[in-house]
Amino acid sequence: QNLNQHLSTHLSKMISLQTSVWITYGCSFLGLLWALINWLSVRSIKLVEGEGSESQPLATGEGGASKIQTMIQIGEYIARGANAFLVQEYKICFIFMLLMGIIIKFAIDKGGMQDWATTLAFWTGSITSIASGFIGM
Repeated sequence: QNLNQHLSTHLSKMISLQTSVWITYGCSFLGLLWALINWLSVRSIKLVEGEGSESQPLATGEGGASKIQTMIQIGEYIARGANAFLVQEYKICFIFMLLMGIIIKFAIDKGGMQDWATTLAFWTGSITSIASGFIGM
């Protein structure tokens, strides 16, 4: 009975489900607002060459086309390097996911060979996370 009183006291101090949902909505909104602010900030950057009144768009200045080509080439190198990194990282992640999923299966899912729910949830979350990272990169 002491344990029941102790648990009910702690449970009554927890926030309600409705409050936690509103906290989640608020944090999501703030995250989207922050992303919008950063997007607008980056979008406002003008690629120009020169100082002050001599400024002109980079592509129209002297050697502008070659500068744009150089930037594109550097961007391609960065993308290629990022993809190579992701491939190596995901190889390790998949090994970890496989091993951790098996550990979760036998440590948590005690219902026999039919009960793979927790392991499947872990693998689904892991794959979703990896896909988000790949799309974001």
